[in-house]
Amino acid sequence: MRTLEGVPEEWGCSLYVIRLLATVMERAALLDSTPAPETPPWSIAVDPERERMMWWALADRTYEAQLTVEELAEVERIRPAIERHRRSRSPAPDRVPGFKFEGTDTWVVIAQECALIAERLGALDDKVLAHVLEQENESRVDNHNRLDQLTGLAGTVESAGARPQDQLSIEDVRPTLDSWIKYNRLAATRGGYEIS
Repeated sequence: MRTLEGVPEEWGCSLYVIRLLATVMERAALLDSTPAPETPPWSIAVDPERERMMWWALADRTYEAQLTVEELAEVERIRPAIERHRRSRSPAPDRVPGFKFEGTDTWVVIAQECALIAERLGALDDKVLAHVLEQENESRVDNHNRLDQLTGLAGTVESAGARPQDQLSIEDVRPTLDSWIKYNRLAATRGGYEIS
């Protein structure tokens, strides 16, 4: 993830950590279940390889040199619609679209959503977090790998090997959650961030 304005600030994590944080945000009534909107269509027909190049050019202008004049014109035509699409909002003003956290599809979490995430998660009761972790621990066998992903992101957690079967605990997740809250507070002042 990378902030959009000012000096880019990155917050790296695995897809598992994004999904765990999304589960926590869902329990905190932050995420909605609105389906992702349809991607605006191209108005010209191109083969799959050329279309992939056009998508790359939308994300990174250095690829524009590899486009034909017609393809470049199409990329420039669709760019504003794609930018609006990436910033899609929830119909509920106090929610963030859950689909933004389902993968790495370059969705943009806008500044207002970042502020909402930081505010709600900052006030999250450990009982809610404990309930999420209880379900998470029951749903997976490979907790050791997931624990490594969490502790690798947030720093060393002394209790990491202290529990049988490496069950996730609030002590394991809290540093990551606090780091996520801090990142969202920063991103709220930097135009939001892109999930990629």
